[in-house]
Amino acid sequence: MLEGTITKMVWKYLQGEGWEIIGIHYPGATGGLYFHHYARNEKGARGAFIVDIVAKKEQFVLFIESKVRYDAKDIEKLETLTTDEAYRHSVVRALGVENDTPLVLLRGIAVEYIDLARVHLPPRFFVFVCRANRVEITGTYPQAEGQNIFARYRAGEACT
Repeated sequence: MLEGTITKMVWKYLQGEGWEIIGIHYPGATGGLYFHHYARNEKGARGAFIVDIVAKKEQFVLFIESKVRYDAKDIEKLETLTTDEAYRHSVVRALGVENDTPLVLLRGIAVEYIDLARVHLPPRFFVFVCRANRVEITGTYPQAEGQNIFARYRAGEACT
């Protein structure tokens, strides 16, 4: 399965779950969102974090990186983007909301396969596993918290 296929599967899944897709960027696509550190003056893609999917539902904003295989660099990028206040202004501007708007920034990766027993994911990470024509959701959120966001969420389970 190609990265673009994985991205499109998760995009369709999120739309079906009532998420508004704010930005999408997959190989060959244009129109992704660029997130810059507040202290940098670059514009466009230079020096920016570009995320494959950015989606919003109520106060939740979800950032997803898609890969055929797990890549630890994506985890680092998403953690920085969602926890470093230096990126908040860029996120708020991309969403078109006021700076004091309460937002819950979520992060996830979309892959075709992942062995959760071998991969160390930080706390509070969603994993969208794409197989054939379905998307399964697991990750490191506590079960009740994850199911509050995604009804089909299964905490820490391998998706087969």
